[in-house]
Amino acid sequence: MECPHCGSSETNVIDSRPSKDAIRRRRTCSGCEHRFTTYERIAELEPVVVKHDERRESFQHDKVRHGIRLAAVKRPLPEAEVDRIVESIRTRAVQTGRAEIASATIGEWVWAELHALDRVTAFRFGAVFRRPEDFAALRRELAAAERPTAAAAASAGAQPRLPGIANSAPASNATPSTQAGPADAAAPGASTAPAAQAPASVAPVPEVPAPEAVPVPAVPVPETPISETSTVD
Repeated sequence: MECPHCGSSETNVIDSRPSKDAIRRRRTCSGCEHRFTTYERIAELEPVVVKHDERRESFQHDKVRHGIRLAAVKRPLPEAEVDRIVESIRTRAVQTGRAEIASATIGEWVWAELHALDRVTAFRFGAVFRRPEDFAALRRELAAAERPTAAAAASAGAQPRLPGIANSAPASNATPSTQAGPADAAAPGASTAPAAQAPASVAPVPEVPAPEAVPVPAVPVPETPISETSTVD
């Protein structure tokens, strides 16, 4: 087995785990110490995949795994689940017994597996492999997924009702007829003319006394002596 990183043929198996349809082995390269995974499977005739443009190619596990990893970027999808999905798709394709299988069918199988694990990853994957005429179905699926979230937000924002308090308008906005109690109800046969209301009493305004005149003291004016001058004609 050659190392996919440096091409060295000196590799060692450090872990081996049998599964239902294959044996998963973890290998390390003796030259560059790169680690990679290999699968030992029974040789079976896998169906040919038919693309949208009628091209045909062999079933490639790496393409399926690469598409899932791209859709699961920054999503909590373990690597073991990715390997399980790829193996499940391969087994399902072989069990159909058909010589050819459409790539859209494989995409729907992968989408169903991802939808059971993480809806965000499933929507990303569906947006890539589905054709433009299938986007309407994708929008309906997104709307159906958003309805429970919107309902939960609406119920969280609703104000709780307190026991014994009716949801009515404030008393200040009510009309005089709605504020009257049972004791104010008119007896049968009584006149319905409105009762005359007494005029409201006005408090007297206290008288303010006029300010007293302040006497101004007289200021003495000094007398200036007048000198007599004689003129000579």
